[in-house]
Amino acid sequence: MRTTSSLLIAFFTIFTACGPVITQDPIQSPPHALTVRSPDSVELFTAGAPARAHVDVSVLHAENGDSASRIAKLRESAAAMGCDGLALANTDAGWAATCIVYK
Repeated sequence: MRTTSSLLIAFFTIFTACGPVITQDPIQSPPHALTVRSPDSVELFTAGAPARAHVDVSVLHAENGDSASRIAKLRESAAAMGCDGLALANTDAGWAATCIVYK
């Protein structure tokens, strides 16, 4: 019984200690080669995509964690991919964001 309790506590600690998990679904090829950038340089759009000409390259999904940590992790992932911006949407399963690359 003690071992079961210890395992449950360990599992709960590990599971809840994990931050947001990001998954990615590519949708189009980028219009040019992408380079890693700073997360702070990735623009965030909450009311749709920008008017500037762009390509929607990928959809990223964030699960687990609070909203602030999910958005931060989405931005980090987008920066690592070379995205210029993210169009954010709050879904039932968490945050989704479209990776935007300017033409």
